[in-house]
Amino acid sequence: EQFVLQVFGPEWMNMVLLIRIMAVSFLVQSTGSIAGALMLALGKTRAMLYFNLGGSLLYFSVLLVLIPYGLAAVAMGYATTNALLAICYVAMALYFAKISFVDYLRALYRPLALALGMCCVVIAVEFLYDEPTKWQFGSLVASGAITYALLVFVFEKAAWRQVFEALFKNSSDKGG
Repeated sequence: EQFVLQVFGPEWMNMVLLIRIMAVSFLVQSTGSIAGALMLALGKTRAMLYFNLGGSLLYFSVLLVLIPYGLAAVAMGYATTNALLAICYVAMALYFAKISFVDYLRALYRPLALALGMCCVVIAVEFLYDEPTKWQFGSLVASGAITYALLVFVFEKAAWRQVFEALFKNSSDKGG
């Protein structure tokens, strides 16, 4: 509520519930975003087309049915449909790639654990503020970004090595 009040203003307060619903939807969608890249890499563009056409029809149908029940119902319908389609899309991509769901979860474990660590720090910093201002919200974003970068640096050294190698390789290619 304080985020909406400070960032968007009091005229947006009736949108708090919708923003919460959509935030959960986007979280689920972000964990499944790898599916599209995986499907492209596997050359399964026709399957992607059919899945996305079917998904679009499902979205349209759900939203059409829920419009008479109001904006919150539409947001819940969208979020639920989005979550179901994301799970199905990931399952389909993993099937084509012959990757088990357990292996997929193992691959997600570390990044999600680091994100959870970042969330804990942001929540702890948030408790320092009674009613955060825009600048304090900015400090929450900054503390989250710095925390995540530090956690990745400590626990994912191979990822940092790859980033630095790519940066130095690109800069040496341009200079020579």
